[in-house]
Amino acid sequence: MASEAISVIEVDQFEVGYLEIWGNPSTGRFTTIPNHPGDMPEGTLRAILRQAGIDPEDFLNA
Repeated sequence: MASEAISVIEVDQFEVGYLEIWGNPSTGRFTTIPNHPGDMPEGTLRAILRQAGIDPEDFLNA
């Protein structure tokens, strides 16, 4: 289920500087994702998943 949500979100992706704004057309939800070199902090990843409506456990098991 998480992989379906992620693939849908990636459809409407565009870049603004070092940020990417991803949208899910089926839910109308958007989230901003930093596109910087290096690892993303865990809290940032959890916030992105929450905004996208993806359960962290589903993401880890995908």
